[in-house]
Amino acid sequence: MPVSIRPRRNVCLHFFHSRRILTDSDVGAVVERRRRDNINEKIQELSTLLPEVYVDSANKPNKGVILRKSVDYIRHLQQLVASQTNRNQELEAQLQGRNSTSQSGNEDANGSNVPSPGPQLQQGFGMMRIMSSGNVNGSQGQN
Repeated sequence: MPVSIRPRRNVCLHFFHSRRILTDSDVGAVVERRRRDNINEKIQELSTLLPEVYVDSANKPNKGVILRKSVDYIRHLQQLVASQTNRNQELEAQLQGRNSTSQSGNEDANGSNVPSPGPQLQQGFGMMRIMSSGNVNGSQGQN
Protein backbone atom coordinates (compact mmCIF):
# COMPACT_ATOMS: atom_id res chain seq x y z
CA MET A 1 0.00 0.00 0.00
CA PRO A 2 1.57 3.30 -1.04
CA VAL A 3 2.04 5.90 1.68
CA SER A 4 1.31 9.47 0.82
CA ILE A 5 3.74 11.91 2.39
CA ARG A 6 2.74 15.53 2.39
CA PRO A 7 5.64 17.67 1.22
CA ARG A 8 6.63 20.61 3.42
CA ARG A 9 5.21 23.83 2.18
CA ASN A 10 7.71 26.67 1.93
CA VAL A 11 6.47 30.20 2.40
CA CYS A 12 8.32 33.37 1.48
CA LEU A 13 7.96 36.21 3.99
CA HIS A 14 9.82 39.39 4.64
CA PHE A 15 11.47 38.83 7.96
CA PHE A 16 13.85 41.38 9.47
CA HIS A 17 14.21 43.16 6.13
CA SER A 18 15.65 40.09 4.52
CA ARG A 19 13.99 37.59 2.29
CA ARG A 20 14.20 34.02 3.34
CA ILE A 21 12.14 30.91 2.91
CA LEU A 22 10.26 29.92 6.04
CA THR A 23 8.86 26.50 6.75
CA ASP A 24 5.47 25.85 8.35
CA SER A 25 7.05 25.68 11.78
CA ASP A 26 8.81 29.03 11.18
CA VAL A 27 5.52 30.62 10.15
CA GLY A 28 3.88 29.23 13.29
CA ALA A 29 6.68 30.71 15.39
CA VAL A 30 6.21 34.12 13.78
CA VAL A 31 2.44 34.01 14.34
CA GLU A 32 2.96 32.93 17.94
CA ARG A 33 5.45 35.76 18.50
CA ARG A 34 2.95 38.32 17.18
CA ARG A 35 0.30 36.90 19.48
CA ARG A 36 2.60 37.13 22.51
CA ASP A 37 3.66 40.67 21.58
CA ASN A 38 0.02 41.72 21.30
CA ILE A 39 -0.83 40.20 24.71
CA ASN A 40 2.20 41.83 26.33
CA GLU A 41 1.34 45.20 24.78
CA LYS A 42 -2.24 45.07 26.11
CA ILE A 43 -1.09 43.99 29.58
CA GLN A 44 1.30 46.95 29.61
CA GLU A 45 -1.55 49.24 28.54
CA LEU A 46 -3.69 47.87 31.39
CA SER A 47 -0.94 48.71 33.85
CA THR A 48 -0.97 52.35 32.69
CA LEU A 49 -4.75 52.55 33.20
CA LEU A 50 -4.62 51.41 36.84
CA PRO A 51 -4.69 54.12 39.53
CA GLU A 52 -1.63 54.46 41.75
CA VAL A 53 -3.36 52.84 44.76
CA TYR A 54 -3.66 49.59 42.79
CA VAL A 55 0.01 49.52 41.75
CA ASP A 56 2.89 48.65 44.06
CA SER A 57 5.41 51.36 43.19
CA ALA A 58 8.22 49.57 45.10
CA ASN A 59 8.21 46.55 42.79
CA LYS A 60 7.67 46.29 39.06
CA PRO A 61 4.42 44.35 38.72
CA ASN A 62 4.46 41.18 36.66
CA LYS A 63 1.75 40.19 34.18
CA GLY A 64 -0.24 38.17 36.71
CA VAL A 65 -0.30 41.05 39.21
CA ILE A 66 -1.34 43.53 36.51
CA LEU A 67 -4.20 41.26 35.38
CA ARG A 68 -5.35 40.59 38.96
CA LYS A 69 -5.26 44.28 39.90
CA SER A 70 -7.08 45.19 36.68
CA VAL A 71 -9.88 42.73 37.50
CA ASP A 72 -10.08 44.14 41.06
CA TYR A 73 -10.30 47.69 39.73
CA ILE A 74 -12.96 46.82 37.13
CA ARG A 75 -15.05 45.11 39.83
CA HIS A 76 -14.65 48.20 42.04
CA LEU A 77 -15.83 50.43 39.18
CA GLN A 78 -18.83 48.14 38.53
CA GLN A 79 -19.83 48.39 42.21
CA LEU A 80 -19.41 52.17 42.08
CA VAL A 81 -21.64 52.42 39.00
CA ALA A 82 -24.29 50.21 40.63
CA SER A 83 -24.33 52.26 43.84
CA GLN A 84 -24.50 55.54 41.90
CA THR A 85 -27.36 54.18 39.79
CA ASN A 86 -29.25 53.19 42.94
CA ARG A 87 -28.59 56.59 44.51
CA ASN A 88 -29.82 58.38 41.36
CA GLN A 89 -33.01 56.29 41.34
CA GLU A 90 -33.63 57.11 45.01
CA LEU A 91 -33.14 60.84 44.43
CA GLU A 92 -35.35 60.81 41.33
CA ALA A 93 -38.10 59.03 43.30
CA GLN A 94 -37.83 61.59 46.11
CA LEU A 95 -37.99 64.44 43.66
CA GLN A 96 -40.97 62.93 41.82
CA GLY A 97 -42.72 62.47 45.18
CA ARG A 98 -42.11 66.09 46.12
CA ASN A 99 -43.31 67.32 42.73
CA SER A 100 -46.52 65.29 42.91
CA THR A 101 -47.35 66.45 46.46
CA SER A 102 -46.57 70.10 45.72
CA GLN A 103 -48.66 70.09 42.54
CA SER A 104 -51.70 68.49 44.20
CA GLY A 105 -51.82 71.26 46.83
CA ASN A 106 -51.53 74.16 44.35
CA GLU A 107 -55.05 74.75 43.10
CA ASP A 108 -56.56 78.21 42.69
CA ALA A 109 -60.16 79.16 43.44
CA ASN A 110 -61.35 77.72 40.09
CA GLY A 111 -59.81 74.30 40.84
CA SER A 112 -57.07 74.53 38.19
CA ASN A 113 -53.47 73.72 39.02
CA VAL A 114 -51.06 76.60 39.53
CA PRO A 115 -47.39 75.86 38.84
CA SER A 116 -45.42 75.43 42.03
CA PRO A 117 -42.72 78.01 42.76
CA GLY A 118 -40.23 75.30 43.83
CA PRO A 119 -37.70 73.39 41.72
CA GLN A 120 -38.96 71.29 38.86
CA LEU A 121 -37.55 68.16 37.30
CA GLN A 122 -36.43 68.44 33.71
CA GLN A 123 -35.03 65.48 31.80
CA GLY A 124 -32.84 65.78 28.75
CA PHE A 125 -30.23 63.57 27.10
CA GLY A 126 -30.55 60.87 29.77
CA MET A 127 -29.66 63.20 32.63
CA MET A 128 -31.87 64.78 35.24
CA ARG A 129 -31.61 68.47 36.11
CA ILE A 130 -33.37 70.56 38.69
CA MET A 131 -34.64 73.77 37.16
CA SER A 132 -35.64 76.63 39.42
CA SER A 133 -38.82 78.37 38.38
CA GLY A 134 -37.75 81.80 39.64
CA ASN A 135 -35.14 84.20 38.36
CA VAL A 136 -31.78 83.98 40.05
CA ASN A 137 -29.49 86.87 39.18
CA GLY A 138 -31.41 87.51 36.00
CA SER A 139 -31.03 83.95 34.65
CA GLN A 140 -33.85 81.48 34.83
CA GLY A 141 -33.15 77.78 35.38
CA GLN A 142 -29.44 77.64 34.63
CA ASN A 143 -27.45 75.07 36.60
